[in-house]
Amino acid sequence: MCCSDIHALGPLTIGEARRLRKHRHDSVVDGAARGASALAFASDGACVFLDRGLCQLHAGMPAKPTACRRFPYGLIATPDGGRVTTVHRCPCRTLGERRELDLEEAARSLADPVGRMVITFRIENRVSLTDRTSISFASYRAAEEEAMTRLMAGESPAAVFDLPEALPTVDGLPYASIGRTYLGSRVGSDGFDAALAWVGHAICRIAGEDPGAAPARPWGRYFDDAERTTTVVRPAGEVIGDWAADALWDLSWAARWSLDAACTDLWVRWAAAGALASWWIAGGSRPDRAAAEAVLVAETVGAMPLWHQAVNRMSRKRPRLPGRVERRGLAG
Repeated sequence: MCCSDIHALGPLTIGEARRLRKHRHDSVVDGAARGASALAFASDGACVFLDRGLCQLHAGMPAKPTACRRFPYGLIATPDGGRVTTVHRCPCRTLGERRELDLEEAARSLADPVGRMVITFRIENRVSLTDRTSISFASYRAAEEEAMTRLMAGESPAAVFDLPEALPTVDGLPYASIGRTYLGSRVGSDGFDAALAWVGHAICRIAGEDPGAAPARPWGRYFDDAERTTTVVRPAGEVIGDWAADALWDLSWAARWSLDAACTDLWVRWAAAGALASWWIAGGSRPDRAAAEAVLVAETVGAMPLWHQAVNRMSRKRPRLPGRVERRGLAG
């Protein structure tokens, strides 16, 4: 799944692109990942180096591009030290028994060729609550722990952060019109476009409007394989709650937003994921698989600049951090 067109397989450095082209002349596409080069896809939507489910580059870790070697890990520098994060787009992360994270394995993936840890993002000593208020990282960290516990227990972000139950509007537009915009924005049949279309489908359903024919689910074959080999079936709410807690733990949201925007973003994507999981369960999907596919959609869309633009235009309310009594003005 991670080697599929659910996302761009990059960016590649100039040296990586040159080395990969020596392996296979058609293996690199220029300008495919944030303006940089990326690995090419075969006609089935999988990386050209994926052969019968196995990576042809995997035997030698230095031969793998940095983006592939680091996946699914990230490393956030905080005042408390390095924080290891993971993504949830692959069924190996969301289906079955959740194994403990191996920090030694993560360290090998996150290190550069000479063994130095490379961070994804750095958090300083204060965290922005809104555009005008902030709190110390220590105060945020204390509240974050309770928030993550409640999210993993199945509570909605709206309940955890005292947000309005009604989803936010985007520049005052009816919510159904937002859903139709995303439904109409699909430009291809790859996983990336399908994820955007499915978010539009979910938003229309939440707004009480018939979204029409369901989009394709091109990632289905990867979930078929994972479902057949899964012996532990987790509740759907646990799968979604685990993702929501990790989205908060990741902290990369702080690179573009204050916490009020991040909570609004998480609330909308959590609601969309729940709507999709319910829709697919009603259609006969196994609950944990339906939730895992819904998480795939919600996480993929959350990485899109188009989605970031929409969040920037959403109405928001200052979040109330769990267990914290806040004063007016600048929080302490």
